Amino acid sequence: MSNEAAGLRIVVIGGTGDLGGRVARRLATAGATVCVASRHARGPAQGGIEHAKADVKDVKSLIPVLRDADGIVISIESALTDKSDQNPQRVHYDGLRNIVTAVSDGPRKPHVVFVTQIYVTRGDSPGNPMGNLFTWRWKAEEALRASGLPYTIVRPSWLTGGPGASRRVRFEQGDTGDGQVARDDVAEVIAQSLWNAEARGKTFELYNDAGLPRRNFGPDFAALRADPRRS
Repeated sequence: MSNEAAGLRIVVIGGTGDLGGRVARRLATAGATVCVASRHARGPAQGGIEHAKADVKDVKSLIPVLRDADGIVISIESALTDKSDQNPQRVHYDGLRNIVTAVSDGPRKPHVVFVTQIYVTRGDSPGNPMGNLFTWRWKAEEALRASGLPYTIVRPSWLTGGPGASRRVRFEQGDTGDGQVARDDVAEVIAQSLWNAEARGKTFELYNDAGLPRRNFGPDFAALRADPRRS
């Protein structure tokens, strides 16, 4: 067991999903105190992971869960249709703003790692099958950049269930590419971004390429451009 995250309390919002669950387990093995927050809390703590009931659409439910967090990972999905109660605006954009509000009066400013996706800046692409999902994820990114909180925005390419640490992980910026990346590799990058100061204030995409894998992403974080400062 590693101890990079020892002493940190991390809340994973969306940790009952496939990617979020991998993140939660990786953080627990790194020594963090992990709380998975979801609309449907799944019983008592297991494997060092706590569970709490909270809904990103309800700011009051978030306040007690996030109050003492050192870090927050947001890995949530929405419906694609605007007619759903779980529509992209309510879940991604309003949800992000509710999270920011919930921690605004707390004792600390947690590091927020926000998981979105490639294509968020390309919502007007011909044949876009995602409706307004790209648009609202992009607006949520912008709201986080303007929030004043320390943050990292991770844009995975299309997720696969392949084994992690079997191929090179390539970092890009600018949202111009396409490709795939293993969920385990994304979870590892997310976890490392929480204890690596070089990842803060940056937005990037992730892809798998042929090549030798490595598990220390510190040099990759350091090589990335920081996002423009917001006034």
